[in-house]
Amino acid sequence: MDEIICPQCGSGQIKLNGDTHYGKQNHKCKICGQQFVINPENKVITDEEKDKIKKLLLERISLHRICRVMNVSLPWLLDFTVNLYGQTPDDIGIKTEQINEMDIVIFRTVETEADEMWSFVKNKKDKQ
Repeated sequence: MDEIICPQCGSGQIKLNGDTHYGKQNHKCKICGQQFVINPENKVITDEEKDKIKKLLLERISLHRICRVMNVSLPWLLDFTVNLYGQTPDDIGIKTEQINEMDIVIFRTVETEADEMWSFVKNKKDKQ
């Protein structure tokens, strides 16, 4: 049997770490903590699929729905969206920021404010 090597640090000190949700054996490096699968089947997203995703984003479809329809992961879609909207001019009003230390994506948009609206039926004590 071939020795399993960590793709991150090259260490041979590997332990089994359960299964992925796809049913493949997951491994974890004892040195750096990297989790990995041997012979992963990474999906390559074509330029045609990226163009369709751009159109779906313009239609204001939810990100989770785009993930389901296009069969992409949410982290990939968030990263794609941050890179896509990061190229837009600042005067449009879309601001994106990615914090690499925590792997969190924060979207900022133009904020709006709505005032309360009251309706009175017959008298002011009967608020609707």
